[in-house]
Amino acid sequence: MILQSLYHLYQRLQEDDSVEIAPPGFQHVDFDYAIQLREDGAFAGFLSLADEKGNLRRYLVPPAVKKSVNVSANLLWEKPSYVFRLPKSEKERDQKRATSQVESFVARIREVFGDPPEDPGVAAVLTFLERGQPEPAVLADPLWEEIKEKGRYLCFFWGEDSMPVSRRPSVMKRLREAAQTSPEAGTPRQCLVTGSPGSPCRLHPAIKNVWGAQPAGANIVAFDKPAFRSLGKMQGDNAPISEEAAFAYTTALNHLLRKGSAQRMQVGDASTVFWADPPGHPAEDEFAALFNPSGTAGPKADTEAEAVQHIRDLLSAVRNGVLPKEDDRTGFFVLGLGPNAGRIAIRFWHEGSVNEMRQRIARHFEDIATDAGPRRSAYPPLYFLLRSTAQQGKADNIAPNLGGNVMRAILSGLPYPRQFMTQALVRARAEQNVTQERAAVFKACVNRMIRTQSLDGKELTMALDETQDNIGYLLGRLFAVYERTQEGALGSSVNATLRDRFYGAASSTPSTVMPWLQRMNGHHLRKLARERKGMAVNLEKLIGAIMEKIPASGIPGYLAPEDQCRFGVGYYHQKQKFFEKKSADTESEPQPEEEPSHV
Repeated sequence: MILQSLYHLYQRLQEDDSVEIAPPGFQHVDFDYAIQLREDGAFAGFLSLADEKGNLRRYLVPPAVKKSVNVSANLLWEKPSYVFRLPKSEKERDQKRATSQVESFVARIREVFGDPPEDPGVAAVLTFLERGQPEPAVLADPLWEEIKEKGRYLCFFWGEDSMPVSRRPSVMKRLREAAQTSPEAGTPRQCLVTGSPGSPCRLHPAIKNVWGAQPAGANIVAFDKPAFRSLGKMQGDNAPISEEAAFAYTTALNHLLRKGSAQRMQVGDASTVFWADPPGHPAEDEFAALFNPSGTAGPKADTEAEAVQHIRDLLSAVRNGVLPKEDDRTGFFVLGLGPNAGRIAIRFWHEGSVNEMRQRIARHFEDIATDAGPRRSAYPPLYFLLRSTAQQGKADNIAPNLGGNVMRAILSGLPYPRQFMTQALVRARAEQNVTQERAAVFKACVNRMIRTQSLDGKELTMALDETQDNIGYLLGRLFAVYERTQEGALGSSVNATLRDRFYGAASSTPSTVMPWLQRMNGHHLRKLARERKGMAVNLEKLIGAIMEKIPASGIPGYLAPEDQCRFGVGYYHQKQKFFEKKSADTESEPQPEEEPSHV
């Protein structure tokens, strides 16, 4: 289904005049230099194609050949080592390789266009190459040293043409004919993608720009070891996909993965692409913006406030059932790709309707919604949620496959992976800190477990819930009050707060530290009462209200991971409650009762 969906996407993109997509038998390549030739094939100079900002010029050229360590030349475009004889050293081996690279480049042109070629532009290229390179005029060009040092791809311009030789009409016609009569074409077989007979593609074009994969590209479909082959079949014969289908699905996927694409984003180690059927649906613009409002790929919202408002509108629409009915059957596809040695692994795949996608994304945002005050969004982007589970908060330390598993849970409506919860718990205990993102992870994981796995208890809310009676949540609130009392009594003179010293133990084995914290809290309350009696009275009342809800069995010796999550959410909610703006008389000194006046 994945390859079929990408094949159909390519057909749709071909019909869209606003999209620059390569036709069959060609591909787009970025160039920053070209070789300008006169009509007789003489060297006229190098052309710098990059603009003032350094952006390269993209041209349509014949598809690249598969390379490893072998000598194999592209057609009418190559790196300087294939155009000019440039050995790496004086060693005989390097000298022979440099010669064979140029010979391979020339032979490839003659193989496709004949000798002599009919097109004058191609003939000029052959004339230039046969003169022996680099000739003195090339060495004298001011761009030569720069081109040789960078080693980037070169194309050829001929005469007055404003396009590469490969774009000349007669050249493109010949290239299409050559593709149809390829000597590598095997016996036609039924294509697994289209269902029609066709010559199986032996080596599928490379997929590029997948994070962590080889820079030259890798493959989704590949049979590069004997163990992967069956009945003695070689390469693409193991899974017959026609040349047409292989070109279509790889071209469509490379189009989605291209640099600057608005239809890709990074989710952990998974390069994620998404599209609607038909393309151009507004949901394509919404998707990345919803998951990463502050990112650069995809969002149309100019500010984070606009993105947050968009999330609220989506939640309201799904909750009230006002999504437009005409979108019910619009297909929406999400594909996550990750590196896997020399191949590309499918991290996750989702297909459904736009409305289904919106409803499940809305459910995700409801699950992670966490009060963070007026200056921060209540809906942390997925990237920040994943980063909160990583050591030192670095994206490179996010657990492998975690991003893909979380995205799969979001799109399918299934419980979040348990690793998502445990990684956040580990980081909270290690750093003795519950950030908004970790509180959002705790809340989301617990609520989905309650709904889908019959976990006992009441769902956690966005902000403080004084009716919540779970022991983990209550102990988290109590721990936050103890910390608040210490801060009020000792102020900034404290080297390490209760959280810095005891959060890990209090959230996992509370009976070992909570009684001691209760005794210390008594000392802090007495000290606070001497300086800020009103605050001391209010905190003592709050402690009493929480203690009343703790069951008669007392404080448990160990909290299960789910209750540790509730502990973190309770702690975070109570802390946020303390940060709210107080009314004028809150935490002020209690006023004495007014004495009756004497007549």
